[in-house]
Amino acid sequence: MRVIGLGIAAAALMVSLPVQAQVANNGNVELFLNSNTFPPETDSMIFLNGGPTVSPTLNFTGQIGSQTGLPGTPTVDFATSSNTAGTCGAAACGAVDVANGFATGAVPHSGGADVNSLSITIPGDSFGDFLFSTQLLGPPLVASGDQTLTVTAMDGTTQLGSFNVDNLTEHDADQMWKILAEGGNTITDLVLTSSSGFKEVKQFQVSSLASGPVPEIPIPGTLPLLGSGLVGLWGWTRRRKTTVKLAA
Repeated sequence: MRVIGLGIAAAALMVSLPVQAQVANNGNVELFLNSNTFPPETDSMIFLNGGPTVSPTLNFTGQIGSQTGLPGTPTVDFATSSNTAGTCGAAACGAVDVANGFATGAVPHSGGADVNSLSITIPGDSFGDFLFSTQLLGPPLVASGDQTLTVTAMDGTTQLGSFNVDNLTEHDADQMWKILAEGGNTITDLVLTSSSGFKEVKQFQVSSLASGPVPEIPIPGTLPLLGSGLVGLWGWTRRRKTTVKLAA
């Protein structure tokens, strides 16, 4: 595998990386590969708005924190494109089928190598880091080892960094990526490009929104503990009040 950093503050940067725990850094943004090396995160899941009434489509949206979106959180916009001319099946090249929820994501409608780019924005907002999972096309459409991925982070019209990862041998399998802004930078537009084509893009997560933290959802397993704690507090308060009354 080889990573080439492109763009501002990263020109002509080339780093050879091991199979596990990859990282590339140009001082503005940092790129990680393989989620099993990440520390526990506070990133919020993005649930896509999909289904047969939406698909196939070139543009789709997602909600932060739940299928309906948490109160006060913005909508995430996704836009796909293709470098393939003409049409692909019954839909324009670059169209995807989108499933509701977090796990399944977006799949090329034609099943071919026509979905080459995905742009991710949060209108009116920016973010500090973003996680996503990809499956890149493999044989027979694309030879093993020819899989590529370019991750470009923008802050408005300023390119914070662009990392081209080539010689990827993984295909037809999930790879989790993370892009992290550094030095006080924030990301307004994240562009994922693969000359070999995407088979699936999914499991989007975001954190450090400029508009403020995402509301936390209590973990279901902690709710009984929370309830018992409140009952205990009520009982203690009641006993305390009773004791005061008796002492009077």
